[in-house]
Amino acid sequence: MKRILIAAAVLATGTTVAHASDFSKGSTAKKMNLFGEAQAMFSGKVVDITCELSGNCADNCGNGNRNLGIVREADG
Repeated sequence: MKRILIAAAVLATGTTVAHASDFSKGSTAKKMNLFGEAQAMFSGKVVDITCELSGNCADNCGNGNRNLGIVREADG
């Protein structure tokens, strides 16, 4: 079950852990010594995830009641 969820997350986001390492150059993030931690620096825009994925868009992104995410400029 765990493998299926990880695969679904990778397919939904279109990225992998290896791909995330491409964004480490120029990062000034403080290391916290967490398992799997990778420094990253990227730019993008904050979006309402439900709106972005399904087209179900609420006024003002649900007034803080909906999950938000980041669409990286590199991914479009």
